[in-house]
Amino acid sequence: MPTNASRKAVRDGRVGGTPGTGWGVRPGVVGPRSSGERSTDEIVRGRAPDPAGGDGYGGGVRRAWQVAGALLEAGDGSDHFLLVRNERRGGRSDWSTPGGVIDATDADVVAGLTREVQEETGLRVTAWEGPLYEVVAVAPDLGWVMRAHVFRALAYEGELRIDDPDGIVVEAAFLPTDRGLALLAEGARWVHEPLAEWVAHRWGPDAPRRFAYEVRGTVIGALEVARTDPDGPGPDGRAPGP
Repeated sequence: MPTNASRKAVRDGRVGGTPGTGWGVRPGVVGPRSSGERSTDEIVRGRAPDPAGGDGYGGGVRRAWQVAGALLEAGDGSDHFLLVRNERRGGRSDWSTPGGVIDATDADVVAGLTREVQEETGLRVTAWEGPLYEVVAVAPDLGWVMRAHVFRALAYEGELRIDDPDGIVVEAAFLPTDRGLALLAEGARWVHEPLAEWVAHRWGPDAPRRFAYEVRGTVIGALEVARTDPDGPGPDGRAPGP
């Protein structure tokens, strides 16, 4: 359970006093890894972290999180999918897909994601597929790096009901795809863009994709975000096809 200080940081949209990652990240928590899985730093840079403290980004990466996100479609033949609204300090709010940090007490990523979705929406997912894609975002000026895996719910039960222990999620709704993507576009690029590409191409878990971003700056609303993975937009600014 987060401390009062960490709850405040998340509610304010900050991580360690800086803007947050786009999901409900709890400061100071890093999810478990299997014995054969590389660390987030290794994945981002293709090498092990420098024990002397050099990280290749000006020594700024101080915190790392394992995050999972959920794609829940309405299941009634419509094009609606589930989003949650996160309330921040000063009346600011943003939308995201359900999900959050995988806690050290979670059995694995899927168990942690199932818990997060139930806390934030009241729905209990009974079958998943994926991950469909992975997102790595590095913010050296803010001092964090985030690695997220996004899964698609194949079956779920229950009714929409919010019981978020962090007090961040204040609304959950199935929204039309166009409306949902428009709301996500107002927030973090690394949350909106991968989902928009999946909606356009709908690849399966047998061919998962990887998205990588570098985030520069320290002020919300003035962050510079660059996509750094090989499948990113070309010179014409358009994303590649499937």
